[in-house]
Amino acid sequence: MIKYGIVGTGGIAKIHAELINDIPNIDLFGAHDINDESLNCFCGNYGTEPFRDLHALLSKIDVAVICSPNFCHMEHIVKSLVYNCDVLCEKPLTTSIAETNLLESFKNSKNIKAINLNYRNLLVVKKIKELIENNQIGEIISIKMSFLKNSALKRKQFTWRDDCSSKLSSGALGDLGIHLLDLSLYLTESNVEFETVKTKMMTKVSKKSDKKVLVDDHSETFYLMDNGAYINIETSKATRKEMCGLYIKITGTNGEIYFSSKKGKEINVDNGENKTIKLEERLYEDPPNEFFGGKIVFIILI
Repeated sequence: MIKYGIVGTGGIAKIHAELINDIPNIDLFGAHDINDESLNCFCGNYGTEPFRDLHALLSKIDVAVICSPNFCHMEHIVKSLVYNCDVLCEKPLTTSIAETNLLESFKNSKNIKAINLNYRNLLVVKKIKELIENNQIGEIISIKMSFLKNSALKRKQFTWRDDCSSKLSSGALGDLGIHLLDLSLYLTESNVEFETVKTKMMTKVSKKSDKKVLVDDHSETFYLMDNGAYINIETSKATRKEMCGLYIKITGTNGEIYFSSKKGKEINVDNGENKTIKLEERLYEDPPNEFFGGKIVFIILI
């Protein structure tokens, strides 16, 4: 039996806990949080042991799942590796070059170190990749992707997500855009021409709890891939509810692929035949504000 422990008991930790409890031969041994109320509630809901002392948890588990605030990730990763735990971390692994250099010192350890950045396993993305590989639209000319949420409008209280310590990692670009950047690499099988990157970031909800918000909640980014494909990424946490969703438009030399999460279960392909492709049924109910088949991206890495 492999013993898992969760560090940080906020919203994302609940998804990990549900899936860990659903997999044979894996035991959700315990969880840690500095907030006793959150910790006890979480452990009561998911049938695991609360650990106020992080070291006590790490000394008894095989795998640490890091779900703490972004600026805590590096500390929790290092402590987990010191205790010889494998690590699955919510993005980002680090929030600075100095932290990245510190993590480099563990590169030769035999522990598994993985980041939970896996939208490649969305049902829609896997199907789009298949269509591209089967030459349904020819050579890719451009990709336009939008990832739009309304969390900045819904969350009225100032939290760590709005603080300067999360400036480079929890905004619309750092939190949402990184998924789309990864998808552009995956779908084009190409790399970014870094000198072509142009980004505009802004903060629409500028104050919460009378405090200045110091992260972006809307961004647009443009760049070229080294195979010549043109990429446009739009991300937002300050979008009207009726506009929220994931949108993908891929233009090729022989047609287009289009997906809107508003339609959820289908992809449109226009290559002279105007086909509608239905997606397979999802295995789990999706978390709030996620896309069709979204929950499966978590179980792939467990």
